[in-house]
Amino acid sequence: MNKIFGICFSAQIEEIEKYCFNECNKVIIGELRDNILGSLIPYRIENCPYEEKRMALGWTVTTGEPVWLRKLRKVK
Repeated sequence: MNKIFGICFSAQIEEIEKYCFNECNKVIIGELRDNILGSLIPYRIENCPYEEKRMALGWTVTTGEPVWLRKLRKVK
């Protein structure tokens, strides 16, 4: 089954700009919404070289796919 990975936009904006938009370029243009975390930037890439850790977050309402919250390592 496909997984969707989300990165919390408000908590990791610097990391998203550097890694996702400038180095990786595999971000999906769109948005996932979580009632607590707010906007999440979606990805379908399983192995992210910038990932520090991840945790299961739930499932999408429309397709039932599992959603994982991904934390990127800090920009140095």
